[in-house]
Amino acid sequence: LGYCWGLNMYRQAQVPIDDRTIPPSILEYSNDPNDIYIYDDPWNRVTKYVESDPQFQAIHTFQHIHMTLYLPEFALPGSVRLVFTQEYGTPDPYSPHVMLFVTPEFDYPGKHILNVSAFDLRYYHDMRWGINGNVRSVESRIVDGYTEHRLVDGGIYRVDLEYADALGHRPQNHTLERYVVTYDLITLAPIFRSPTPGRTKQALLFDYELLEDMDEESLWVTLTFEG
Repeated sequence: LGYCWGLNMYRQAQVPIDDRTIPPSILEYSNDPNDIYIYDDPWNRVTKYVESDPQFQAIHTFQHIHMTLYLPEFALPGSVRLVFTQEYGTPDPYSPHVMLFVTPEFDYPGKHILNVSAFDLRYYHDMRWGINGNVRSVESRIVDGYTEHRLVDGGIYRVDLEYADALGHRPQNHTLERYVVTYDLITLAPIFRSPTPGRTKQALLFDYELLEDMDEESLWVTLTFEG
């Protein structure tokens, strides 16, 4: 706390001093983004992984990466970074992958929605939508003059969301200790329970089970006349 002239009997008032960056948060993996004192290090968030403890399981994702990045205060322009570093599983020769975001949109405090593809971190989660306009650039390790901005199938990554506040204090971060990437490349066939092979009357009842989440408006039923 600092003092300035104002309110008490000595005409002074206590004014809080901003002396550090408040840690950011990846909201999907943080119970309370404003409570920074529940962690071992109060100035760095960690979503832990403990192999023997079911409370601290690994985080699993398919190739569609959806995150909500939360900044509790204004960021130093251009300082927000999301870093994927492969540590276990399938080797990723181009790790780490450092994502940088557009300014000033990603410098404001509050929530920032991120949807990208593990196939290429520059693109939207559905690559048919093209380059994600919120991603300014991706920097990946160069091997023999070549690089890929791709998270590998079966790779286990450490993920760090990092930024420095607008006053330029030391950057702080939120770390996901174990982030497992698995590609889902096929659609599992639905199970039809009704109608069953044979005859049916004019009331046609469909009973089926989907083995995974369905893309909106992607279910079609085709009736083919065969005689």
